[in-house]
Amino acid sequence: MSSEETISISVMIAGRAYPIRIKPQDEKAIKEIVHDINEKIKQFQMAYKSKDKMDCMAMALLTYAVEFQTTSKSFEEGQISDKLDHMESLLDDAMSI
Repeated sequence: MSSEETISISVMIAGRAYPIRIKPQDEKAIKEIVHDINEKIKQFQMAYKSKDKMDCMAMALLTYAVEFQTTSKSFEEGQISDKLDHMESLLDDAMSI
């Protein structure tokens, strides 16, 4: 089986089934993510009893989007810092010649 082949699975999010196609090696991670999403939705349902499931799903999505953006920015800043350190090292080497 090549890495480009996909399998079809169905995931349950907030009580609704969603068919998706994924790489076989991603199945475990997808199932863990789905579990985490459902847990986050349950947390919002408990905290905001007057909100419906779609509101809780939207809030869970927003939570994950913020976490993703924060993590992405931290990663990018780390890469920039590494590149600047490398450039500084090159400049130090050049100046010592």
